[in-house]
Amino acid sequence: MLFLKSASSKRPSKPHRRPRSSGGQTRPESGWGPSGRRGASANPVPASPGAAPPEKDTKNRLLDAAEELFAENGIHATSLRSITSRAQANLAAVNYHFGSKEALTEAVFKRHLDPINSERIELLNRAERAAGHRPPSVKEILHSFFDPTIKLWREHPAFMRILGRLQFEPNKSLHVFYLSQFSEVLARFKAAVTRAIPRVPLRDLFWRMHFVMGAMVHTWTCHSDLEYVSEGLCTVEPHEAVLDQIVVFSDAGLRARSRVIARPRGKVGRSVDSVQGNRRRAARRAARRRAAHRVARRTGQRTDKRTGQRTGQRTGQRTGQRTGQRTGQRTGQRTGQRTGQRTGQRTGQRTGQRTGQRRAQRRAQRTGQRTAHRTGSRTRGERS
Repeated sequence: MLFLKSASSKRPSKPHRRPRSSGGQTRPESGWGPSGRRGASANPVPASPGAAPPEKDTKNRLLDAAEELFAENGIHATSLRSITSRAQANLAAVNYHFGSKEALTEAVFKRHLDPINSERIELLNRAERAAGHRPPSVKEILHSFFDPTIKLWREHPAFMRILGRLQFEPNKSLHVFYLSQFSEVLARFKAAVTRAIPRVPLRDLFWRMHFVMGAMVHTWTCHSDLEYVSEGLCTVEPHEAVLDQIVVFSDAGLRARSRVIARPRGKVGRSVDSVQGNRRRAARRAARRRAAHRVARRTGQRTDKRTGQRTGQRTGQRTGQRTGQRTGQRTGQRTGQRTGQRTGQRTGQRTGQRTGQRRAQRRAQRTGQRTAHRTGSRTRGERS
């Protein structure tokens, strides 16, 4: 009884409650650690001068351990106990630093995806600035997309195996979170590829980008198969060679000529994309014809104007010459006729006058002579 009394006297009257924040996580005030015990710490290693804070070391160890175990066993098959055991941390450290296993998984993804996405956008911005007013080539765009990924694959192969496992694990919420990390990157690169190859329909472009992503993931996860099948002829060393191969392959696939295959859908018998593609092509052909007609009209007007001027000048000259000749001939004939008539009349009058005068003089002379002879004969007869 004395022992029980003494033990009960040492017990506090009210149990000390663990302070919590509004989000349900443990507050580090008053010496409470992640384990829930006063004075406990998630990091068993004592802090040394100049070293990083213990909480940061524990957080990084948890992320490294989770990344290794996720790559080995998969996300669903990995427990929090195995993560904390490999990280040499308390079981409550995950809740203290991340809150849940889902948040820990998202942090594993974000610490690698955020840097490579930022580097991708930066490389794309450089390519667009270097291209000037024209869009960058498809190879430059693909190089900006693949280069950070190849570096991450070489530096953190475990994380790339996690991405390969994610394609086959039935975790819809995690898959949606993974795709949301690429929303800005995919939008920028889709717009850049669309400007670089505008002749490819949007539906075909999405299919080709999907195949490009598949080639990239297959290279991450199955590169050892390539070395085995090629008997060592193809290796992943150096990473520049892998980058060149995947860029050349993806460039040819994205820029390939689009072949629209009509498939039955309802009564029409052709897909909506096929009909829309045909309409766009017909509209482009009509626009080209209209532009050609406008150019032909302008060229024809200018040509007709110049040809008309030249033809008019030549025709005018020839017509003027012919008309002048004909007019000259006719005028000459008429003038000659009139002048001949007038001259003939005048000449005839003068000739007639002169001839009449001469005849009159001759007649007068002959008449005078005859009269004088007769008169002389009569006179002589009278005298005799």
